Amino acid sequence: WYQRRVREAVVSTQSTGEIGESFAKMFGEGGIKREDIFITSKLWNTFHRADEVEAACDTTLKNLQLDHLDLYLIHWPIALVPGMDTLFPMDDDKRMFMDSKAPPFSETWAAMGETGGVEESARTLVSPTSISLRLKRFWLC
Repeated sequence: WYQRRVREAVVSTQSTGEIGESFAKMFGEGGIKREDIFITSKLWNTFHRADEVEAACDTTLKNLQLDHLDLYLIHWPIALVPGMDTLFPMDDDKRMFMDSKAPPFSETWAAMGETGGVEESARTLVSPTSISLRLKRFWLC
């Protein structure tokens, strides 16, 4: 019986370059096979619009020095205003700028499923329905 190694790391969007260097060493000289590690990443909150999803995934793959992800999730169920040259757009009072033009999660999820860097099997692991159910459970707790 073969068991895949699963490792979890809490990584901010800003540290993916350093993690990518570690992956390159681990999968190169480290003797660990890429297929033995299940790697998950998340779409950041400023990239929920469908036309931004693939570029965000490509940037993640480039920074992590990978050719694919095993699972790609929506980071938070809150979209922030894109294009402000920051991952945390805020007003002068330090309040986050929510994206009033953000699409429904189903559109974001559909765009995520069309990216070339996500394994086909990963596209069926999480659906807008399961996200909705999980959110309902979260808010009921």
